Formats: sequence, C-alpha cells, structure tokens
Amino acid sequence: MQTNNTWRSQTKQTGAWGGLLLGILFFLWLYGAAILNPAETGWMLHGDPAQHYLGWEFFRREPWSLPLGRIENFGAPLTASIVFTDSLPLLAIPLKLLSPWLPETFQYFGAWMLLCHALTGWFAWRIFSRLGLGVAASALGTLLMLLMPAMMLRAYGHESLMAHWLILAAIDRYLAGWSGRGWLALVLLAAAVHAYLLAMLLAIFCAAWLRAVAVDRTLSLVQGGARAALGALLLGGWMALLGYFVGATKQLAAEGYGHYSANLLTWFDPMDWRAFLLHYGRDPAGKGEWSHFLPALGQTTAGQYEGFAYLGAGLLLLAGIALVSVLRRRQRLPGFMLPLLAVALALFIAALSNRVSLGGRELFAVPLSDTMLGMLSIFRASGRFVWPLTYLAAIAAVVVVARQWPARAAVPLLALAVLVQTLDMNGKLREFRDKFHRPAAYQNPLADPLWESAAQRHRRIVVYPAEVTGGDWIPFARLAALSGASINVSNVARADEQGRLEAAAALEAEIASGALRPDTLYVLRDAGIAREFHVKGPARMRQMDGYTVFFLEGI
Repeated sequence: MQTNNTWRSQTKQTGAWGGLLLGILFFLWLYGAAILNPAETGWMLHGDPAQHYLGWEFFRREPWSLPLGRIENFGAPLTASIVFTDSLPLLAIPLKLLSPWLPETFQYFGAWMLLCHALTGWFAWRIFSRLGLGVAASALGTLLMLLMPAMMLRAYGHESLMAHWLILAAIDRYLAGWSGRGWLALVLLAAAVHAYLLAMLLAIFCAAWLRAVAVDRTLSLVQGGARAALGALLLGGWMALLGYFVGATKQLAAEGYGHYSANLLTWFDPMDWRAFLLHYGRDPAGKGEWSHFLPALGQTTAGQYEGFAYLGAGLLLLAGIALVSVLRRRQRLPGFMLPLLAVALALFIAALSNRVSLGGRELFAVPLSDTMLGMLSIFRASGRFVWPLTYLAAIAAVVVVARQWPARAAVPLLALAVLVQTLDMNGKLREFRDKFHRPAAYQNPLADPLWESAAQRHRRIVVYPAEVTGGDWIPFARLAALSGASINVSNVARADEQGRLEAAAALEAEIASGALRPDTLYVLRDAGIAREFHVKGPARMRQMDGYTVFFLEGI
C-alpha cells in the first residue's frame, strides 16, 4: 500500500510538470515570445492595457509610502493605487524594489501572461491526476483547459484577469482536503492579483470550510470559526496594505451592474464578435470569430461580454457524451462535492445579476433597493462569476469520459474534442497569432523633440480638458511617467468622479486667472480652447504637434 501511494504521489508531481510545460508551449505557439521582451510596450499603449502599464511606470518612480500600492502622480491631485490600475500588485511591489536596476521602460505583463498559461497547465493536470486520469487523458484535458475562450478573451486587455489558474488552484485545494494555511496563501495571492478573483476564491474557500466542518468533520465549528475570523483579519490588513481602500467608500461601487452580466446561454453562445466590435466603434477587419461551427445566439446587452463563457465546440461535444454516460449509469455526485457545486451555482446566479436573460430576451428583472443595488455594484461586472462553474463543468466532462469509457476509446474521444475545439476557434487563434507574434510598434504622436525637455523641466503636467474618453491622454501620461512628473489625467477603476470634477474646475480657474505655476507644463487640447483663456503675466505659449502649451520656465 505504501508503495502504491508513493507511486501515485510521484505521478502527480510528474504530471504537474508536464502540465506546466504544456502551458508554456501553448503560450509560445499562440502569443509568441515578442511580448516577453520588457522593452516591448507598444502592444500595451492603448485602451485598458495602457492603464495597467502606466500605473506601474508611475508607481515604480514614486517614493515608498503607505499603503504600499499608493500612487500619487497618476491622475493628480487625486490618489490612486496599483489595485485600481490593475497593475498586478503581486509583481509590481517586488519589482519596485528592483526598479533602480531595471530599464527605463519595463513591462512585465507579457511574462505574467506566460505565467498564467504555465500555472493553468500545472493545476489542470494536478486536478486530472488527482481524479485518477492517466498521462494521456490528463494531457488532453489540460489542452482543453488552455483552449478555454473565457480565459483567452482577457488577452484583449485584461491581463490580470487571465489568472484563471487561481480558480483551478482553488478547485485543486478543495479536492485535496482541508488546509488552513493553503487556503490563506491562495486567498492572499488572489488579493494581490484582482478583486473579482479574490471574491471567487473566498466563495470556494467557504465551500471547503463547509466540507471540512459538516461533511468530512475534520474541523470543529468553533475551531473553524476562529480560524476563519483570524484569516479575515489578516486578509483585511493585507488588502489595506496593497491599496484597496485608498479612496472613499462610495467609490467602490460603479455603474453597470446588470449590464455587464452573464446570459443563461453563455456556455453555448460564441458571441457575434464583429457586431461587438462595431458597437464599440472598433474596426472588425482581420478579427476572427470565436466559433467556426456554431452561430451566435444573441445577448441582451453589449456588456454581456463580461459573462462570456462559451465552452467551445470540442468541450460541448465532450460534455454531451459525458452527460449521456452519467444518465445511462444514473450516477450521483459524490457527497463531498456538494458544497463546491452549491457555491459554484450561487456564483453563477450572481453572474446573471438581477436581470436574467436568455439569448436576446430578458426573462425577468428582480427589483432591488438602492442600498442593495449599491452593494451589488461593487462587483458591477457580475458576469465574471460564471467562471468557477464553467471550469467545473469542463473538468467534469473530461473526467467522466476518461473514467467511464475504456482507455482505448476515452483517449481518442478526448483527442477528438481537442481537434474540434481547435478547428472551432481557428479564426480567433489565427487572429491572436497575428496580433501578438508581431506586435505593432508604438507610434508616438508627440513628435516634437521639445516635449521631452519640457517634461524634464517641469514636475507637473496638466492636460485640459482632463478627459480620458479618447486615447489622446496616453502619450501625455507616458511622457509624464518616463520623466518622473505627475499628470492630471488617468484611467483607473473606481474613479472618484466628484473629485475629478472639482480638480477640473480648479484647473480651469488656475489657467483662466493667469496664476500659472512655474513647475507646471499646461497642455490645452485645441486652439479654440486656448483662446478662451486670457493668461496674464510672463507665461509663454507654444504650438507643439497641434497642442497649445503654456509654461513659465523655458523648455
């Protein structure tokens, strides 16, 4: 018996390394190595990725303060944090220690994406091995986890949300049995990655706690409650240290709850990607659809891309085979899995929001009080909570086929599922290979060489109007970050809108009065706006790349 247990343990360890290798190879095949270059930043200087990268560049150049993740110069005079710029505190904080030895421009988001794929492979194979699958079935199941569209979607600009390995790690931890230290480590890791993933892991932790107390009885209610309370205190302190609470409490909620939800057909709907891009004013040329075989089923809001969890034709085929097998054998779910399934179902219901929809039709809406709506709006993109149940369904499909069919049939079926999945997503896979293997170089619109000297001479750069609806704030934020100056424009999650309005009004009064600060470079976005201000005193004006610039000191 001892020998057999040792053999199984070694098999798990070897399998985990095999999954890690698969994840790395899959990443290099799909995304290539170019984005691993820390100096390659052009692929990030647009939309949301610019927020993530520039948040880091400002953070690394500021003195250390408390909380550790605090950022003063990005969106000044308002305060931000690397939590709300999605700059991955897990990497940003230790890399800030090394910042004096790092290149002037340095991005770690490509390496993070590689790490996410590697760890997805690691934990997927661990799960399959733990559930009794052989090497071939574990390898094929791992490939299906790497081919999950829900994770791949986040490559468009939500790098931190590619950490679906945290969900798999939580499932693996649940299957392994209770470990308070293991859960604490996972939850603290998730807090340093993204708040939504933290919420999902806390829910799975609750399932594991319930299993330990009520099913396995390895933990008493009193002991379990005391440990959970201590863990909550540690988590709260850790979150405060990272910078979760730098703003006012009212900033935690945001508009969009019910809009960014999941659809009841999300597993079967590949979404009309062309229509999605056109809705948001983006060019669909060269963009692939998520499915070659299945049609889009419709959504009630354009924001339901947040709840996008299409399984792919290969996994749907496998799930169908698995469902038939389960029904024929009339098998029941093991009792220890019930808490996990219950929590995943609860998260799925939360993902639907109070406006439940089926395809393009809203079935019903649950009325909510303003207080309840405000609380739920903290996680306005509720659709993301569909991920745990999605992964459980995918894992179950692989495991049922691998264990209930003879190996000579199960392995070919799993291989067929991988082939169908790949063919189904061929257009999207080709798009990603084209996009990331040859990332576009950044075309800086601030071509005048005086911009750099001007930024070096001024500690503060202000842009008026201070709007971030377009992308023209990005070159100014980049200029300020690389020069060590502050900038008044930023794109951060949970922004203090009232504070922004007050800061904009103060800036307008500052320019209109002529009381310009000598440490500030004032950038007005067009000449028409510039003519509205009557700047008095020794201020100088210059036209640079279509912008009117005011300053007191020479540039």
